[in-house]
Amino acid sequence: MLVNLINGINNLIKVIMLHLENKTKGETFLVPQHMAEIDFQYVSERVKNITPFKHFGIVAIIQTAKLREIINPDLKGTGNTRFILVKANYSDDVKEGDRALLNRFLYVAPSDVFTGIDCNPRSNELTPYNLAEFIRSDQDLNISIARGEIFRKVSTGSVISLLGNEVSPATIEKKGDNGKLITTIAETVVCVGYKIVRLSDIQGQNTIEGLIPNGKPQKFIVATNLLQI
Repeated sequence: MLVNLINGINNLIKVIMLHLENKTKGETFLVPQHMAEIDFQYVSERVKNITPFKHFGIVAIIQTAKLREIINPDLKGTGNTRFILVKANYSDDVKEGDRALLNRFLYVAPSDVFTGIDCNPRSNELTPYNLAEFIRSDQDLNISIARGEIFRKVSTGSVISLLGNEVSPATIEKKGDNGKLITTIAETVVCVGYKIVRLSDIQGQNTIEGLIPNGKPQKFIVATNLLQI
């Protein structure tokens, strides 16, 4: 039972996006809950028409945090932020070995990134601002998130569908620690932003790890009726 529960939670992280239905707009926001649900194709395509000048590059900010902390700056949490280089315009005298690779997690001071020039394109649906505006435009959705009700609904249904008959809604409600863990997973979301930064501020990189190259959704806000077909 415990092994199945752990496997189910791991599957939940991998395959379940948070579905936020805005009945006022007739749209659903399919919000990624794990970095593996975003690929480099989406991240790079958003800024394909933006060109950094010499010595500068475009860095994507991949932010993972609780939804309520992202839409409400007054709530302080323990989110996680990763940076990847999307575009670079090095000067000719910089050796290849001294150049950061695209789509690799960077080692760079967060202050050097966040003080860079904002270059968020309109085509990027995954900004914290877009997410907040989508939620606030539907009063019922806004209240449900503020109270945490939507996370309990999603987590319970998702876990039952993954574990089958071994877990029931009543069982999940009684499992205090497990219930909290599942709720925490369901509330976590991933947002994407962009900054133009000095390439000289990048101090290192992971030469292996980055985003999945492609194969993930390129559209996250869709008409709700299309999901019901």
